[in-house]
Amino acid sequence: MNDEQKYLNTAIELLHHSGEDVWMPVKGTSMLPMLRVGDRVKVQRVDGDLQLGDIVVFRQGSELIIHRVLGFRRNQWYTRGDNVMHFDPPISTDDILGRVSELERRGKHYNLTTRVWRWLGWMIAWWGSITLPTWSRLRHWKLRRIGEEPLWISRTLRAVRRLVLDYAFRIFGRVRKS
Repeated sequence: MNDEQKYLNTAIELLHHSGEDVWMPVKGTSMLPMLRVGDRVKVQRVDGDLQLGDIVVFRQGSELIIHRVLGFRRNQWYTRGDNVMHFDPPISTDDILGRVSELERRGKHYNLTTRVWRWLGWMIAWWGSITLPTWSRLRHWKLRRIGEEPLWISRTLRAVRRLVLDYAFRIFGRVRKS
C-alpha cells in the first residue's frame, strides 16, 4: 500500500468515526472544469441531507470517486462526472463517504455550500440529467443512420460547459469563505 492510499484510508476513518472534515486532493479529470487536477476539496460527513447537484465522494472498488449527484430512485443514488458522457453505476447511501463542502484552487477557497453554488450545482445536474439521455439517443440514431458524429459537436458542448463554469468562478468566487 503506497503513502497516498494510506492517507486516503486514514481520511476515511477520520470522516466516519470522528465526523471531522477532511481535505483530499483531486486526481482525475472527470469533474472538469469544476474540479481540476491539483485542487483540494474539503469533504464533510453527510447526515442524510443530500440534494440534486451536490458533489459527493464515494468508494467504487478500491478507488475513491468524486462526482455529482444527478438523482435518487429506489434507494439508489445516481451520479456522474461533469466531464463524462455516461452515468456511474447506482450507489447506496452507505457507499457515500461525504459531500464536498469547499474547494481550494491556487490558494483561493470557494465555499460550495452557499446558496449560489448549490443552485449552480443543481443547474449542472438538471442539465446533465436532461441532455445526457437525449444526447445518447440522438447519437445512437445518428450512428445507425449517418455514421460517426462530427467531433466539433462534442468539443462545442464541452467548451460551452467550461465557459459557464469559468464565468461562475469569476463572478461567484468573489464571495469567499474567510
